[in-house]
Amino acid sequence: MLLPKDFVSTMSNEEKSRIIDEADTLEERGEKEAAHRLMNTIPMNPILADGMKRTLGIQKMKDWGYNLNDAVKLFGEGWLNG
Repeated sequence: MLLPKDFVSTMSNEEKSRIIDEADTLEERGEKEAAHRLMNTIPMNPILADGMKRTLGIQKMKDWGYNLNDAVKLFGEGWLNG
């Protein structure tokens, strides 16, 4: 399954790039956990999120701090509970 051509992420490409740059800096300083947490603030690809939900369950994904905003945008609010 592919994302619809007109799908727009809840986070701008500029913001994603800023976060990636900041996470890279943290990683270079040896702050791997902080870098990982920061990267999790970027919305996960909705298709990947849906597959992970089926494997891990939504609660584990929330506990691990994944940003699921794009999946909710694509699949609807009920996706979090289904």
